[in-house]
Amino acid sequence: MNPKAFLKATLLFSSSAERPEYPMKKKKVIIVISLVKEAQEEANEMIKKEIFQELSKGIPKIPWCKKVEKVEVVEK
Repeated sequence: MNPKAFLKATLLFSSSAERPEYPMKKKKVIIVISLVKEAQEEANEMIKKEIFQELSKGIPKIPWCKKVEKVEVVEK
């Protein structure tokens, strides 16, 4: 057997066993919710803070959710 070919095959096998060949894609989701009427009386920053804190407690209550990264409040 050709020593160069053997070395190349060995390096290829060992490097693919340690890490995936292609970078893993990250999946994210965007959720849009309507707020209750009383939210009109509160500042957006307060709403954002409360939602973020509640979702970040312990294990998030959203299936498949690892962690909450961002909360935005939008007025239209």
